[in-house]
Amino acid sequence: MLLLLLLFLLLFLPSTTSSTLSLDSWSSSLTNPPATTKKKQFFGGSFKTTAKPKSKTKSTDSVKTDLSKISEIYVPTSSWDLCTPENLLNPSTLTSLYSNSELFLDSKDFKPLDKIDLTSPSAINIWTLNPPPGYFGSEYTIIKTSSYIKASPKKITDLIMDSSRVKVYNSISKGRIDKQVIGKDIDRIDKIVLNRTRPPMQKVDCLFKTLMSSRSNGEGYLIVSRGCVIPDSELDGCKHSTIILGFNRVSREGGGTRLEGVTWVEAKGVPGVVARKIGVKGGRDFVKCLRKVFEGE
Repeated sequence: MLLLLLLFLLLFLPSTTSSTLSLDSWSSSLTNPPATTKKKQFFGGSFKTTAKPKSKTKSTDSVKTDLSKISEIYVPTSSWDLCTPENLLNPSTLTSLYSNSELFLDSKDFKPLDKIDLTSPSAINIWTLNPPPGYFGSEYTIIKTSSYIKASPKKITDLIMDSSRVKVYNSISKGRIDKQVIGKDIDRIDKIVLNRTRPPMQKVDCLFKTLMSSRSNGEGYLIVSRGCVIPDSELDGCKHSTIILGFNRVSREGGGTRLEGVTWVEAKGVPGVVARKIGVKGGRDFVKCLRKVFEGE
């Protein structure tokens, strides 16, 4: 009889231990709620986790990729606004711009305008190249020149980089000023310059804001130029024109210098065909002016 009573108590009376554990578990769930999971939505027969909205802030890698575009020869129109003084003066940008420009100078894509004669000390050799569409300034022809000048590479580079003497070799310039200078001599100097010009057939001055940089390469000098974007507040009534790319390789040859150059200019308001003629004439005039300056030296 006693055994039956004990069995009844074990089977039918509520367990206090079980109740205690249940209360403790519920209390814990209030103070430490379980981690929430991402809400899932049903799309076309399958469940997918709802994606978080993407941040509109560009990642560092994305910015670096964009900046690399402004050191290329052909810059996408959408990336040209990144051509600010700060970005162009970035050491890695400059290094890439020099490398790309020298490779471009030696490109076989240029077409000779006339018969090429690299042996004549009086020849002014000219090539042209039409850029591929879809890039900034692609409607304007790129001009390449090669000529011999009776002067040292240092003297020629000194003249080109000296803003106070720009009118000596640039007949349409009304003056060029240095806005920012990094370095002290032409062996390694980087500048942001403002150049005011009055091109042929224009009734309004044009303003160029440009990176100008020179480096010694052991055999002479390399000079690279690339236009900067200009805020409207700096235009001062001028049209904004752009040197998309300027590059010169100034190398010792015999008792003088072999001057090779590439010039690509966006001239706002000037049709591409007219700009091409002006560019070809400008390439010849540049060499003639330099020869005149150094004649007899």
